[in-house]
Amino acid sequence: MYKFQQLKERGNAFFQRKQYDQALEWYTKAVVEDGSQHAVYTNRSATYFNLNMFPESLRDAEKSVALNASWIKGYYRIGMAYLQLGNPTEAIASLKRGLVVEPGNEQVKEGLAQAQEAAKRAPQDHNDAKQKGNDCYRLSQYEEAVKWYTQAMAMAPAEDTAFRAAVLTNRGESYRQMSLDDECVADCTDALAINPQNVKALLRRGLAYERKEKLKLALPDMRAALAMDPSMKIASEGVSRLTRSLRQLTAMEE
Repeated sequence: MYKFQQLKERGNAFFQRKQYDQALEWYTKAVVEDGSQHAVYTNRSATYFNLNMFPESLRDAEKSVALNASWIKGYYRIGMAYLQLGNPTEAIASLKRGLVVEPGNEQVKEGLAQAQEAAKRAPQDHNDAKQKGNDCYRLSQYEEAVKWYTQAMAMAPAEDTAFRAAVLTNRGESYRQMSLDDECVADCTDALAINPQNVKALLRRGLAYERKEKLKLALPDMRAALAMDPSMKIASEGVSRLTRSLRQLTAMEE
């Protein structure tokens, strides 16, 4: 128990300094040492939350209340994770369960108010969620756009592959605008797995690869996009730029 407490306190120290990657490392060590302690799961849940890892945050929060059904912080963390995952209905349900445990908890009350307000703004269906994402994108609110696109994906019928490919492409571009190139590449790759003729996904993945300095991966995407749409100026300029850069690199290596 002493070693577990030491590990947890190391995590707490890093969390208080907002060094969340290090906090995650030490909380995980504490969980490995003793996975029966409910409080450390909410600590790690809060850490995941601050790292924008909301599914992981939800998982740990649910584990905490499974270990201790009277643990108010667990219900709060579940509610906040669901809220970030675009599910205010589940957020409200969890926060209400928390208030049954501790009716006067102000933090849970505030969370419930947030969830209820979010429920009023919730999209009617997957098309509405996508439109909200598009609206945020046009306003350069890229982080909000990602949230709406993610919710659109969660709400979309699995068989509507064309819709899913379009949303992945849009979310990929939102990630690219935030310089999150790995996420952009992942979304565009998934979109291209659905529709290999998705010219926007090719272009956006190519641009992300270029910024990552993976020029040999960027050039084929740009060429493919240009072949599909010869009038696309961005692709044409990209092919010229990448070809020139690769030639210069080859010359330097000789």
